[in-house]
Amino acid sequence: MSKRIIACTLISFALVGCMDDKKVETVDFYKEHSEQRKAVLDECQKNPTNAKIDGNCENATKAERIMRRKSGSRSLQVDTSKPFNS
Repeated sequence: MSKRIIACTLISFALVGCMDDKKVETVDFYKEHSEQRKAVLDECQKNPTNAKIDGNCENATKAERIMRRKSGSRSLQVDTSKPFNS
């Protein structure tokens, strides 16, 4: 039993050591730095699996939403002049 605990502990330390130590920028940073925001969002789209756990993807996405709301831009343009046919 104790051998399993030791093995799990060692594996956990090894996995933590392999994690990327890149800095996670804030939402405010990405609001102020549009080029970096766009670059991060491009990378997040290329690797959606990592995007779910990457703090930079989350913060850049939040910043993008805020900036779009401020500018009145929408990510999806809908033509409301034509009726919807189901």
